[in-house]
Amino acid sequence: MLGVINKAFPVRVWKAGGAFETLVQTILSQNTNDRNSEAAMRKLRKHYKITPRTLAKTRASRLIPYIRQAGLYRSKAPRIIETSRIIDERYGGSLTKVLDQPYKQAKEELMTLPGVGPKTADILLAFVAKNPVIPIDTHIARVTKRLGIARSKANYEEIRTSLEALIPPRDRVRDHLSIIAFGRAICKAPRPRCSICPVNKSCPSSIVRHEINRIPRQQLFLVNGHSHGDGSLLADRSNKRRHTLLCRSYSGRKDNYTRRDS
Repeated sequence: MLGVINKAFPVRVWKAGGAFETLVQTILSQNTNDRNSEAAMRKLRKHYKITPRTLAKTRASRLIPYIRQAGLYRSKAPRIIETSRIIDERYGGSLTKVLDQPYKQAKEELMTLPGVGPKTADILLAFVAKNPVIPIDTHIARVTKRLGIARSKANYEEIRTSLEALIPPRDRVRDHLSIIAFGRAICKAPRPRCSICPVNKSCPSSIVRHEINRIPRQQLFLVNGHSHGDGSLLADRSNKRRHTLLCRSYSGRKDNYTRRDS
């Protein structure tokens, strides 16, 4: 399934900047989308030099107007300032020595910094230090659980190790980005688009798969389509609308299929 997703959602691996700048941008990206975090980072760059020493000397009240768009600015501003101070004082303004350590040791040390959890640490270790690790964000966690790769109550590390066991080290950063793209476009949180999912016939959580297995084929027909005597289904090709076959949303909307009266 992962191979199909990668082919359906090819991505270009982005080039990370310096370790500290990547860290600041990752903190801004927490609990918001890329558009908001990138806009906040652009504003921050216009008014501040992105170095530990510079940001350590500023005040949260001065930082907030530039990062407001990233959300949670009242907590992100002091975290950025405190993290900058620690990096400046403890590491001489550079994270190089930390990132050069073995993965587990580097991750533990990064997570002592304010605002740095396992995902933020893994982003630095994957994109800056080039470790073969898959950072787990909300999209990857959701997709991995729905695909049956990790159990539904799996924690961060369980999800990461389960996924990495299936992906060669050289492909992990690329697959990280592909799965995120798939989660955003298809395997959405409230309403997964199972009808157009490229793995809907093999995914254990697929509504399409469950309905096909549950309902006799001869009892189904497409809305706005045509049913044939042998039970096969044929969509009306002249209709430009995309018909949804056997996909019921999790929000409880009316089914897009119906039964024939027997």
